[in-house]
Amino acid sequence: VSFDPTNDANMQSFCSQWTQGTPPVFAVVDGIGTWTGTSQLCVTQQGHTPLISASSATTNWTNLGSPYLWWTGPDMAPVLSATVQWGVSSGRLGHGKKVGVVVSDQATDQAALHDDLMPDLAKDHIVPTVETVAGNPDESSTTNSDAQLAVERLKAAGVQSVIPLLPENAFFPYLASETSQQYVPQLLLSDYQDTIE
Repeated sequence: VSFDPTNDANMQSFCSQWTQGTPPVFAVVDGIGTWTGTSQLCVTQQGHTPLISASSATTNWTNLGSPYLWWTGPDMAPVLSATVQWGVSSGRLGHGKKVGVVVSDQATDQAALHDDLMPDLAKDHIVPTVETVAGNPDESSTTNSDAQLAVERLKAAGVQSVIPLLPENAFFPYLASETSQQYVPQLLLSDYQDTIE
C-alpha cells in the first residue's frame, strides 16, 4: 500500500481499514520505517494487530504496543544512554558545560526525553535547558518559528552542547536557524531519529 507518512488522516484511515476491515489484516510490515509515532500504536495498541517496522523509538514505546509492536531497528533507550555516556567521557557534557536538548512535541520524542534522556542526564547531575519544536510535518510554519525561537533561547542561555531529539522535518529547520544566527554549539548526534545520517 502506498501512503503519505506526512498525512496523519491518511495513516489513520489505513490503520482503520487494516485493523477493522472485513477481514482485518493479519499483520502490517513497514520495511522502510515510515509508519511511525502514534500511527504505530494505532495498529498495535488500538488495533491489536502485529506491526513489524524499521522505525524504532524507546523501550516504553514498545511496551505501549506490546505484544504487537516489533522493530528491526535498535531500541533508542540504550542509544540515548550511550550518547550521554560518550558526551560525559569526551567532555562535551558535564564539567561546567551548559547543556541543551531540543525536542519535538511528538509523543515518541517526548517519551524519549522524559523517560530515558532526562534520567540518563540526571545520573551525571546534568540539568539541561529544554526547548520544544513542533514535529508534525503538517506544521512546517510552526516548526520553522519554533526552531528559530529555540536557537535564540539556547544561544541566550549560553548553551554549549545540544542533544537533538528531532525528526528530520524539524531537524533541518533547527540547523538552518543555528546557521542564520551564527550559533555553533557542539551537537551530540546519535542514531536517534537518524541525526548522524
